Amino acid sequence: MKGPGRNAPCPCGSGRKYKHCCIRGEGPEPDVATDPMAWRRWRGTRAMRELRRLVDKEQWAEAEAVCERIRTDFPGEPVFELALATVRVAQGRYAEVAE
Repeated sequence: MKGPGRNAPCPCGSGRKYKHCCIRGEGPEPDVATDPMAWRRWRGTRAMRELRRLVDKEQWAEAEAVCERIRTDFPGEPVFELALATVRVAQGRYAEVAE
């Protein structure tokens, strides 16, 4: 089953367009039982936004903790490697990224 279009009203009931609400990880957390893909998009978007905020503030330990949470929430997906590489490049740890 395909989810809502970007310009459709958000299914969370916020009254906003989907592209300005849950697709961006804002709004209430979707129910994993009813729409697991919306939940995964929501969780992934929120985690990456949080990671970006921590990297901008140079809070490296917290950023790596978010990376571990991403690994737990999205097992076997390359988004974890991307998140961890983002943190290491921001710190100048290029050799670890190349591994």
